[in-house]
Amino acid sequence: MVLLLTAIASVVALRANRSQVDRLSGEKALAIARSVAALPEVRSAFDSDDPAAVIQPIAEAIRIGSGADFVVVANAQEIRYSHPDREKVGQKLSTPAGAVLLGREFVGTERGTLGLSVRGKTPVRSDDGAVIGLVSVGLLIEGVQARARADLIATISYLCAGAVVLGGLGAALVARRVRRQTYSLDAESIGALLEHREAILSSVKEGVVAVDPAGHITLVNDEARRLLALPDGCVGAPIDSFGLDQNVVSAIMNPAHHVDRPVRTDRALLIANRRTITIRGTERGGIVTLRDRTELDQLTEQLAGTRAATDTLRAQAHEFSNKIHTIGGLLALGAYDEVAHFVDQVGRSHFDIAAELGGLILDRRVAAMIVAKKTLAAERNIDLRLDPVSSLPELSEDEAGDLLVVMGNLLDNAFHAIDHSGWVEVALTVTGDVVRLKVMDSGPGVARTDVEEIFHEGWSTKLGGDHFGLGLALARRACQSRGGSIDLVGTEPTTFEVLLPLERTTVVARGLT
Repeated sequence: MVLLLTAIASVVALRANRSQVDRLSGEKALAIARSVAALPEVRSAFDSDDPAAVIQPIAEAIRIGSGADFVVVANAQEIRYSHPDREKVGQKLSTPAGAVLLGREFVGTERGTLGLSVRGKTPVRSDDGAVIGLVSVGLLIEGVQARARADLIATISYLCAGAVVLGGLGAALVARRVRRQTYSLDAESIGALLEHREAILSSVKEGVVAVDPAGHITLVNDEARRLLALPDGCVGAPIDSFGLDQNVVSAIMNPAHHVDRPVRTDRALLIANRRTITIRGTERGGIVTLRDRTELDQLTEQLAGTRAATDTLRAQAHEFSNKIHTIGGLLALGAYDEVAHFVDQVGRSHFDIAAELGGLILDRRVAAMIVAKKTLAAERNIDLRLDPVSSLPELSEDEAGDLLVVMGNLLDNAFHAIDHSGWVEVALTVTGDVVRLKVMDSGPGVARTDVEEIFHEGWSTKLGGDHFGLGLALARRACQSRGGSIDLVGTEPTTFEVLLPLERTTVVARGLT
C-alpha cells in the first residue's frame, strides 16, 4: 500500500515538476537576458566599429557563469553579435525577433541552431529608450529535463524513504493494536474460531440470542430463530422490529439477570435465562438462552394423567376391599340371602352408571374418565353428577385427548376445592362444531383478587407438596391450541366454561351404539 501510494505521488510530482521546471527555466533565461541588456558595455558597443568584438567575450563569460546554453545578442536587423558557435556571429537570427524589437519581452520554447530550448528574450535600448537590438538567452530542453530528472529522483528517494519509515511504523502500531484486540490470533485462527463457534451454536438445543446495549441482534442461532420466528439475516436489526410479544422483548432487553423466567409466545411457552455481557469492565449488551417448555408440559400432562389413573385405581381398590369385607362378614354370619342381595345391588349400581353415560356420552374415552372420576369422588364423599342435558358424539383421538386434559384438570381442581363433602356437576354439549364443557362445584369459590391469576403458570392454592400450578395453564393451552377458550364465568358456585372447536361438524346422537 505504501509503495502504491508512493508511485501515484511520484507520477503526480513528475507532471507538476515538469511544468514548474519549464516555468522556472523561462524565468531564469529572461532574468539573464535582462542583466545582459542592462550592461552599459553592451549598449555602448552597438555604436562601435566592431560590436561583436566587444559583446562576444562578455556574452560568453555570462553564459558560462550562469549555466545558460547560449547568450545571443543581435542588432535591430537581427544580425548576431554573439553566439556559442563563433561561426554563427555575424549571421542572421534563426528565429524571428518579432515583438521583441517592438519593445515586448518573450518567454517560451523555440527550436534554434542548437536545438529545442526554453528562451527568454528582452529588447536592448539606447539611452533615449529606442530599441537598438535584443538579447536572447536559452536553456536546452535536454539539459533542463536531465536536471529535473535528477532533482525528481532525489525527491522521490526521500519521499519513498520517508513513506516506508512512516508506513512501517504505522503498520506496526496497527498490527500491535489488532493483535491486542484479537488476542494475538491471526486471520486463519480467527476464521477457524468463527466456524467453530457457528458449529457449536447450531448444535445447541437451546435458543441463544445476544444483543448490544442498543437492542440490536449481534448473534442468534438456528433454534432461537425457530422459537421466535426470526427471519434469516436478522443479525444487526433491532430485536423489537419483528413484532415479538412485549414479554419476549422485555426478557431479552431487561439489563437485570434473571433465571428460568417463563415467557409466552404465540407458539410456545419459553423459559428465558439472561446474563449481561461485560468486556474489560464495559457492558456490551446481554445474552439470553431460550428453552422450549413444550416437552416439559407434555411430560407434566402425562404425569398428571398417570396420577389420576393411580388415584382412581386406589379408590376402586379401596371400594372393592370394603365390599369384599362386607361380603365376608355376611358369609361369616350365615346371611346368604343378604349376600346375594348385596352383590346384585353392587352390580346394578355400576350397570346404572354405565347405562346412564352410555345414553349420553358416546365417546368411550370421555365416558371412562367420568366413571373413574365418579369413583374417586365417591371415596371423598363428593357427588359427581352429569347434567341430564349432556350429550357428546364420538370424537377423534386428538379431540378426545384435548377434552380429557381440560376436563381432568377442572375436575381435580374441583375435588381439591371441596374439603369434606359437596357436589360437582359436569355438563357436556355440542353446538355446531364446538364442544361446550361446564364444570361447577360447591367449593368456597375463587377470590376476586385471584381471578386474573388462576390461568398463569405457577399459580396454585395448594400449599406444599409437589404441586406445580400448571393444571389450569395446561387446560388453557389445550383450548388455545385448538382455537378455543376457557373462562371462569362464576365464583359462587365456581363455574368454568370451556369452548373447544372440533375438526369437523358433529351430529349429536343419543342412545347406545
